[in-house]
Amino acid sequence: MTLERGLMILVFRNVPARVCEVCGEEYVAEEATTQLLAAVEEAARAGVQVDIREYVAV
Repeated sequence: MTLERGLMILVFRNVPARVCEVCGEEYVAEEATTQLLAAVEEAARAGVQVDIREYVAV
């Protein structure tokens, strides 16, 4: 999953998602979304421009 904010790009590997059998759209659970957005905020505060991370459920 790739998340962009301004000029910052974060790539998260192995994010658990459900895939719609009809249209193929991926859905991420609310808990995972909350964790991903928190990681984006932390990276933005740290001045990260590009990063690749492994998703780890907390």
